[in-house]
Amino acid sequence: MIEITESAARVITRQLEKRHQPQGGLRIAVKAGGCSGFSYTFAWDETAREADLVFEGAGGAKVFVDPRSLKLLDGTVLDSRAVSVQSPGDDRWWARPLSVLALVALRYRASTET
Repeated sequence: MIEITESAARVITRQLEKRHQPQGGLRIAVKAGGCSGFSYTFAWDETAREADLVFEGAGGAKVFVDPRSLKLLDGTVLDSRAVSVQSPGDDRWWARPLSVLALVALRYRASTET
């Protein structure tokens, strides 16, 4: 499951309205690569793909995730501020604002740190 905070839902809704895609959602995927072995990709999409899992937040804000990426994203909290991030298999935490596409950041594996 991916939890979408109210502030993240507001950002998603606002960005989709700007793009004239009110029925769309934010696509999040995990790809091989990056310093931890994974990199996150964010994109705006008009509709979910057939195999996607769709997570819904406040106001109907949607996040689309493919089944393969969900294996790594399960338990993630999507928020609209810089929060602590931990890479899979790494016990170190660091603050890392994600500046790709939107004001949305990940907190990996539902950390209690804010």
